[in-house]
Amino acid sequence: MDNLDLLMRRLRAAQFHDQSTADVFRGEHNIHVSVKAGGRRDLMHLGAYLIDGTLLRDGSANWSLAGEKMQDNNARFTSNPVEIRAFTDDFEQIWARSDNEVVQ
Repeated sequence: MDNLDLLMRRLRAAQFHDQSTADVFRGEHNIHVSVKAGGRRDLMHLGAYLIDGTLLRDGSANWSLAGEKMQDNNARFTSNPVEIRAFTDDFEQIWARSDNEVVQ
């Protein structure tokens, strides 16, 4: 997500009397937040997480009140090592982009 996207998420979250995901995690130990450099127009809509390298959750659902209560979304879980490795490799390439800005 870029800085504009971060701001838009905060504004949308405020509409629903909710917090943005970045704000919820701000200051938490071992939680890292990185955003795309300002001016980039390509969007990331990656709704996934990996728990202890063994359980992958992906899908369309956003982690927000609206995403959980008002939208039709899906979530998929897998422990398949091949799928987990493919996700991890792709994510590490995205995370390591040289123009990402570290927020936390």
